[in-house]
Amino acid sequence: MTPKLTTSRLFLREIKGNDLFGYYEIRSDKETMQLFGGPLLTNDLDNKNFVEQMKFERENDISYFWTIVLKEEKEFIGFVRLMSYKSNYYDASFSAIGEHKFDSEFLKYFDRENGWEIEYALLRNQRNKGIMKEAVGAVLEFCQLENINPVYAKVNHMTNTATVSVLKHHKFQDHLPQIDQTLLEKYDAETIIKNKEFGMIYKWTV
Repeated sequence: MTPKLTTSRLFLREIKGNDLFGYYEIRSDKETMQLFGGPLLTNDLDNKNFVEQMKFERENDISYFWTIVLKEEKEFIGFVRLMSYKSNYYDASFSAIGEHKFDSEFLKYFDRENGWEIEYALLRNQRNKGIMKEAVGAVLEFCQLENINPVYAKVNHMTNTATVSVLKHHKFQDHLPQIDQTLLEKYDAETIIKNKEFGMIYKWTV
């Protein structure tokens, strides 16, 4: 079972059947997924496969998935996923960086033996309320208790200031910048950085 976590406003709990509607809403939103990274969900079969894989990984202690709910309402408003690099989602998570995921020099920047990765998202109507700062804080407290360390996080585009704000609030450090090779073919690095058209991998340690 995924351990239940609590903050002043929130419960973070095991996913339930009805939560899948909210999860699908997030993962099928093209604009959200451009910031979040990873493939769009396009049908219920994708959701079903996700649940089966998530259950397997939780039983094998290689990932956790929390549904976020407001205490007074108890309906899905978002999620936090914490996954080790033994997780099936490693390749999906790294899809945005293309061939780098096979680059031995690139992989030296990651603790593949002990490292985990965190990702999170909220429904559109729950954003900019400080909810995710609370939720991620609860998960990082869990990480401290369980000695889950280090934890990485990827931001695919630095214009995603809300996600960057959450990470900075919780003392994630800049670890490795990422620039899409196709952009380098069109623009110089100075222009890309000025326009924040690059990503960043962050790292948190106890």
